[in-house]
Amino acid sequence: MVEGWKDGLDVLLVFAGLFLAVVTTFVARTSQSLQLASILYELTNVQRAAANGALVDSVPRSGLTPFSDFRPATSDLWVNGLCFTSLSLSLATALVAVPMKQWIHLYMAVPSGTPRDRCRVRQFRYMGLQEWRVPFIIGFLPVLMSASLGVFLADLVIFLVPLCLATASVVGAFTFTIFADTQSPTFFPFSICHVFTKLRCLNMFSLSTCISFIMICSISSSYPSSNLKSQRNLALHSQRRCQT
Repeated sequence: MVEGWKDGLDVLLVFAGLFLAVVTTFVARTSQSLQLASILYELTNVQRAAANGALVDSVPRSGLTPFSDFRPATSDLWVNGLCFTSLSLSLATALVAVPMKQWIHLYMAVPSGTPRDRCRVRQFRYMGLQEWRVPFIIGFLPVLMSASLGVFLADLVIFLVPLCLATASVVGAFTFTIFADTQSPTFFPFSICHVFTKLRCLNMFSLSTCISFIMICSISSSYPSSNLKSQRNLALHSQRRCQT
């Protein structure tokens, strides 16, 4: 049990580190839209001063310069809000995973003393893990990381909508399919099993199953109907021969 916790936390910390690097780069790109690019207006004043042959300080500020009433666009607020939310969730996951790993390391450390003393220390540590709900916290960390990933994917789609709607639609459909296929059992472990009664669980209804089904349908539709009929008759003839 403890070895499984340790391996799971190691994988989670590696993934959180890689994910934080991606989100941090994205935040550095999108956060620039929340502040005014004053350098552009300063260059405009320099050009006006050079055209008039005057000093830069003597050039009056244009009334069209939106220094006072600058407001970011709604899409920029959504993109940055979701991006910072994803960053906060992933940081919280890594922050909680580090002390959990330390607690597991202390729990696995062999105490000194007689066998009776070691047994008491081990029982004391086990009761401490149960009292502080360490199994629940370790099990909740992947859910928190999955939520961070889902928020970032939604943020990525919103970021792509003003740039290219077709690309945003493709990325949104692809990410939604993968996220729903792999992460839905994490959030709805019981209701999904009732929906997919024949499959018993969504994990069996994987993305590869969908792709295989689409490929089979496309291949079968490309065949002429005569070939399909001949193959069907051949299969029925073989089945009758096996029965006889």
